[in-house]
Amino acid sequence: MQKWMLFLIAVMLAGVISPAQADMVLNKVVIDFPGDKVPRDDIKIQNTGDETLFVLVEPFQILNPGTKQQKREKIRDPGKAGLLVTPNRFVLQAKQTKIMRLVVLRPAEKMDRVYRLTVRPVVGDVKANQTAVKIVIGYDVLVVVRPSGAKGNLQSTRDGKKITFTNPGQTSVLLSNGKNCDADGKNCVDLPPKRMYVNTEWTTELKYDTPAVYYVSVRDDILLKEF
Repeated sequence: MQKWMLFLIAVMLAGVISPAQADMVLNKVVIDFPGDKVPRDDIKIQNTGDETLFVLVEPFQILNPGTKQQKREKIRDPGKAGLLVTPNRFVLQAKQTKIMRLVVLRPAEKMDRVYRLTVRPVVGDVKANQTAVKIVIGYDVLVVVRPSGAKGNLQSTRDGKKITFTNPGQTSVLLSNGKNCDADGKNCVDLPPKRMYVNTEWTTELKYDTPAVYYVSVRDDILLKEF
């Protein structure tokens, strides 16, 4: 599974540099809602550092995900966007853990709805007698809301060492742990992972003319396939 991060660096100048880090940890960075289950889920957010963190959560809806027309639109009306995230700002004391709840307000109908949540800590001034660099790590959480009964429909074509995947279906498909080995089944190379959103196309080049092998996942439905 993939993990997206934002790196926010504040630098105060005054001599020799020493690091001070505020640590925020999420127990998951991908939330995948099936269309026929309870439409809510929780993320545990923990402050593993020694400083108080002020956490901001900014939800976005991703329109036309994975295409050239992809657009990241900030959610200002949860009812219209279909996703409620609460709380969207809170204080985390040192070593404290809190729960952030996600609730799907309306189901996906024809195809996936895709969201991103920027979970970003804000910290105070560094207390030090010398220059300090404060490194704060934030997260870009992926949220997928799938239509009820949606199944994967990944398709592929080969042109020599090039393989092209398309997804004309209703729901996204994850390609992971890909391998391409020589004719003797040796000297295998890893292939890049890819989340194939609805109505997207992706081409990757192989090292050998032999088949590519990928794990193909739609939520908990995982198959090993040869292409």
